Amino acid sequence: MHMATQPNDDSPPAFEPVNNIELSSIKDSKIVKVSVYSSRAEVTRHCKFTVSTGQNLVQINGLPDVLEAQSLRVEGRGDATIHDVVLSTIPRPPIATTSAKLVDLQNKCDQLQKALGRVRKAAESIENYLATMNMQYIDPVNLTAVVDNYDSAAEKLDGRVLTLEKELKDTEDAIRAEQLVLSSPPEANSLLKQRVSVGVFTGSGGEVEFILIYDVRVDMQTK
Repeated sequence: MHMATQPNDDSPPAFEPVNNIELSSIKDSKIVKVSVYSSRAEVTRHCKFTVSTGQNLVQINGLPDVLEAQSLRVEGRGDATIHDVVLSTIPRPPIATTSAKLVDLQNKCDQLQKALGRVRKAAESIENYLATMNMQYIDPVNLTAVVDNYDSAAEKLDGRVLTLEKELKDTEDAIRAEQLVLSSPPEANSLLKQRVSVGVFTGSGGEVEFILIYDVRVDMQTK
């Protein structure tokens, strides 16, 4: 395999369509050697993948932040030409502003607010109805039944209000929690944010192997 860190005469024409290959340093490669020195360690990493005929852009994500950029070397095996090697920081993914879960919770919140409004309106209607009754024209026997019916209906409505208020509070708390999750992207592998991009050109496609060799900073001092 021909190698160069800058474009050379073997570079493919600019109009060639590019086949993008994205690899994870953790899942798609393995460390085959580590040499430790006083303030650094030299890491040798191996990966194997298949390229298509023509121009390929291979991106290996998840390399350590402590990687020394000037030390990075890429060696290849296979019938292909490496025409560029670039080390960069993986951009942070855009922060999501919504999710299916959040939409469901917001819809539930709207439904609970409407239901609570209906129950409160029903309770108010019963209060108004009782207030408009002229007690002096009601038979004492019937008055007791009226009051009992009012108490029973009011008690049911009060219970329904309490239940809906609790459900509404729980839903609003769940909405805030989901919004917090969306605004706080996971920090998994937060020390593995480097990416190496390698241009590979091949006339026939097939399997290619990369050997990545790089230094990482190490602190040998014990506290």
